[in-house]
Formats: sequence, C-alpha cells, structure tokens
Amino acid sequence: MKSIQFTLLFFKLLSSIALARDINLDEIYIKRSSPLLKKLVFEKLDTYEKVNAVFVARNVIFSGWISGYRIIYIREVPGNINIIYRYHTRKQKHEIVYRLRGLITCAHIGWSGRYVFLKRLIQREGAIPYGERVIINLESKEAIISQTGSPFLDFSIPASGNSILYESKRGFVEFYPDSETRRLVLDRGRYHDIVNSKNPSIAFLSPGRRTILVINGGGGSYRGKIIQGSRSFRIAGISSATEICWIDNHRILFRRGSAGSFSAILYNIKRRRSRVLISNSLNTNISFSHYSSIVSLIKNQIIVLYFTRGRKLMNTGLEGEDISFEPNGKYFTSLIFKKLFIVNLNTLIRKRIELRRSWRSLLRLYRNAGTDSNHFENEYSANYITRKVSMYKSLLR
Repeated sequence: MKSIQFTLLFFKLLSSIALARDINLDEIYIKRSSPLLKKLVFEKLDTYEKVNAVFVARNVIFSGWISGYRIIYIREVPGNINIIYRYHTRKQKHEIVYRLRGLITCAHIGWSGRYVFLKRLIQREGAIPYGERVIINLESKEAIISQTGSPFLDFSIPASGNSILYESKRGFVEFYPDSETRRLVLDRGRYHDIVNSKNPSIAFLSPGRRTILVINGGGGSYRGKIIQGSRSFRIAGISSATEICWIDNHRILFRRGSAGSFSAILYNIKRRRSRVLISNSLNTNISFSHYSSIVSLIKNQIIVLYFTRGRKLMNTGLEGEDISFEPNGKYFTSLIFKKLFIVNLNTLIRKRIELRRSWRSLLRLYRNAGTDSNHFENEYSANYITRKVSMYKSLLR
C-alpha cells in the first residue's frame, strides 16, 4: 500500500509542474531544515568538480548542442522571461539570441542546428491560459509563433533538414520554416482508429522516412501505431510523449510503466521484440544524441548511458538530467540544480576512483537520513531514501 501511495504522490508532483526539468527530489522527501539536504547538494556538485566538468550557467531549464563547439541553452529569469543563449565552448563566450515570455514546457533543436522549436504556456491577465508553438531561427534571431490547442508537446522534429511535423485537420503536416511551405505527410484516415479527439496526436518519422510511429493519448497512457506503406500494427505500453525516439530505421526507444516505476524500452519493430534498458526508476528522462548514437537515461536521478553501436550500458555515477552529446560523443551537457555543466566523457571514465569517494559520502548521507525519521518530509520519504541507498551501494560494488 505504501508503494502505491508513493507512486501516486510522485505522479501528482510531476503533473503539477508539467514538463519541468531538473527536479531536486531530495527537497521533496527530505526536510528543508535538515542539515543533510545541503550536504547532499554539496556532494553531488563535488562529483562534477572531480571529473573536471566545466560550469556554463545557472537557472538553466534546457540545453543542447548545435555543433561540435556551440551550445544553445535557455535561462529562466524573474518576470516570467526566458532568455535563449548561444555558448561557444572554445571561446567561453555567451551570446543572447532571443527573449520570450511564458512557461516553456518543451524545447527541441533542429538537426541542422539552425532552429529551436518549443512550446510555451501563455497567461494573459483575466484570460484563460493557452499554448503557443514557437520556431526560432538562431541565425536571423526571428520567430514564427502560432497558437495551438495544447501548451504541451504536440510536434516532432524529422531526422534531417529544417522542418517540424505536427497534426492538422487533414493529418500530419511537415512545415519548412525556411520557405514557410507545408506538405501532407500522413492522412488522418491512416491512424484515426487510435485517436481520442481530446488528445493531440504526434507522429515520429524514422530516419529513412519510410516508417511512421503515431501516438495519441495523455496522462501517462498512449496508444501507438506503426505505419509502413500499406501495413500497420499497434504498439502498447507507451507512457510518455516526450521520451520517445527512433534509434535507427528498425528500433524505437520509449518509456513504459507508471509513476514511481518507469522503464526504458528498446523496441525492434522488425522482430517485434523489446529490450529493457533500465527499470523501476522514478523517472527515465530518455534522450538520444543522433550523431554520436548515444542514449542517455536516468535511473533514480543517476545518469546511465547506452552506447547503441556496442550495445553497452554505463552507469556514470553522476546525478543530472537533460543530457545532450556533441556530435563526436566526447562531451555532454548535464543539468543539476538548474546549473549547466559540460562533461568530458573520457575524463569521467578515468576519474571513477575519485568518484568512489563521493559515492561513499552520498551513501552515508542517505543512510543517515533513512535511520532518523526527523529528516523525513512526508510518509513517502523512507521509500525514496531506500532507492537512493540501493543506487549508491550498487555503484560501490
């Protein structure tokens, strides 16, 4: 019963903050007055110092690479304002690209690195909040803004070129902001059987553009359908619209499960078989860096990497979210406590002995929190702390 209540609380928390990133769960389950809370923050930041990570900026909600040495990141500042920056890693130079108001619920960088595609929630005084889709040209610093029925993710970015795929009344349309032209990609009649009119549909084109995955749903439950020419079949168990991507023309990665116990599933559409990459996690934060072919996942807040070419998993021992690899796969960005860092993967691997000291300290802190209920923020705290203890024990084996 306790585990059920715990997952319900976690689901409620996620619902209340929409698609917010970089959630510090320690603050939810450990009292703010507890001296352990600050020590946990210090130790986790110290892991980044031990691997010689480069600090970029604070109050960051999104980041991603647009080339081998340039990053785009978005900062939240007072006044409900978001500032989009371009950062040059070699020159360590920050450049403001665009400012916009509203609550950003999701953001994606186009394949060419020329555009940022995002959704935002707008609240006008005395009016009902509404959603907008914003396409920002990083070179001209101009934007195309359109009002939408949902403030959350309702589009995908095809695996080549500068375009965005979203649903119209006729079906899925591919829009090219360079020329401001549209073309119909998939007629609505091909996927109407999985559609609930209350929910937006999202289509994901395979890299070769011969196969389309369409999903429709909400609230952590989505119906999925694979469409290949005249053939089609359904996929069950998809629980997130934001954590889904094509790995190649035959494999899809998506989140399965319910709040408090999520899994990352690698599904082969040719064989119709699944492989579980991680399971029983509070969140998965699935992301795929296409050029480097590296998947990033979160197992109870700790970053896990999956190298698709070698089909190997690696537990990094770093906590963080919103991971993005540069094209060569040598560096990745990570957010922790809304602080943006750049990590050298080779340095991270070399520094595992130094990291073990931090893992021991973090294990001790979580054990201390678990043995004294005075540190508990609520009745679900013990469950959370047990998970964290288990994660750090496994790293030290």
